[in-house]
Amino acid sequence: MNKDSLSLRLKEERSRSSYQTQYEIAKTIGVTRETWSKFERGITEPNAEILMKLNSLGFDVYYILTGEKLAYYTQDEINLITARRNLDIEYILDDLKTIIKKHKIFETTDN
Repeated sequence: MNKDSLSLRLKEERSRSSYQTQYEIAKTIGVTRETWSKFERGITEPNAEILMKLNSLGFDVYYILTGEKLAYYTQDEINLITARRNLDIEYILDDLKTIIKKHKIFETTDN
């Protein structure tokens, strides 16, 4: 594993997250800012416990470790997909019928 690449990806993931400073992320995962700085400079690597904490915060740990991005969803996208999966098909059909009537979709006019 290339430490320099891992450290750059770690910093990239922090920047992508809501944790804009080293202090913020360090405090959240229970390490010092100095320790986090060492992660981002490639002096040391985060252990499995730290990686699990980062994963729970939405960091793409697979990307951090491998440099490969997988397709993943934001929490908002997950919520939207879950809501869609839980919808009742009859409810959806009723809504579609209402929209069709309201906008006079599929109506033909006689000339």
